[in-house]
Amino acid sequence: MKLLRVSLLIPVLALTSASIFAEAPAVKMTAPHAADVKGFSLATIDMTKIFDPQDPSKSQSLEWKDIMSNFQKNLEKEQKPLLDLQAKIEAERVKLEEKTKKGEKVTNEEQSHLMTMFQELQTKSQQLQPKIEAQFSQIQKDFKAKIDAAIKAVGDKSGYDVIIFKDALVYVKSGIHDVTSAVITELNSKYEAEKRAKKMTAPAPAAAKAKA
Repeated sequence: MKLLRVSLLIPVLALTSASIFAEAPAVKMTAPHAADVKGFSLATIDMTKIFDPQDPSKSQSLEWKDIMSNFQKNLEKEQKPLLDLQAKIEAERVKLEEKTKKGEKVTNEEQSHLMTMFQELQTKSQQLQPKIEAQFSQIQKDFKAKIDAAIKAVGDKSGYDVIIFKDALVYVKSGIHDVTSAVITELNSKYEAEKRAKKMTAPAPAAAKAKA
């Protein structure tokens, strides 16, 4: 009986920056309909500086760095059982292959066990993939809302009326052409304020309570 070869194991959820991290929405310089923006001048924003799609550590948004760090930790936790199972499958495959090389017979039960583990890995991987992708999609959606709010805040502080179109930012005045830095400053300032507020309202550690 030929040994069932499972040498090409499933690449268990290769969810890296290059695969799951959707590219940051680059703002295209496509002007809205002239009738809708009469008297407005166009400004730009570089989303990749706010949150780098390929390497979150290069992002200038402090919150996005923390979000991606936590997301990666959760991803690794979710992947671990599958990676452990993948390692078991490979070890079993090598064991049976060595057995075949020695001229020993591989039983139906042994082959069936190997295939069962492989199918389990396949099923669990397929179940986890959409779950992780949905989580990341929601993260992007929530953060995009914060970016929009920061853009509006920058406009309000500058005394400009801001209109956010799909692919462009339009201002009443023409004094600012690139608002990337201002938006990043607004995002980071608000995030730091939120962290300080959470720290102040967080319950005291048990040890501190006992000492008090």
